[in-house]
Amino acid sequence: MLASSGGIKDPLRAKVLASLLYMSGLSYRAMTCQTRVIEASHVSVFRWVHALKGIVPHPPRSERKVVAIDETKLKIRRRHVFVWAAIDDADTKELLAVYASYYRLSINTIVFVKRVLDTCVGTSVVPVN
Repeated sequence: MLASSGGIKDPLRAKVLASLLYMSGLSYRAMTCQTRVIEASHVSVFRWVHALKGIVPHPPRSERKVVAIDETKLKIRRRHVFVWAAIDDADTKELLAVYASYYRLSINTIVFVKRVLDTCVGTSVVPVN
């Protein structure tokens, strides 16, 4: 179960949060053993993620005019997590990628932008604030 500042104690919410954090780039051990963001074993989180596999569709590669990227800092169990999100801003408002990291380094930004560009065909404009 997750016991955060918001008081989340619902096992289903903890499973969904753990799965989203994993799909966003955090490792099983990073969110369980190393930081205790999720109070469960890394094996349990592995099982949760694989049970939900296939539910979140990957966006198709297509030509995109404008991609909007935003980043925010969350505090989960006294630990900061940086979360990036990108959407196709011009046409579909489709969620293209989400990425989470415990650090805000250039390499994290590069990894995320690469994930976003993998959903694009041709040249796209990526505005970053």
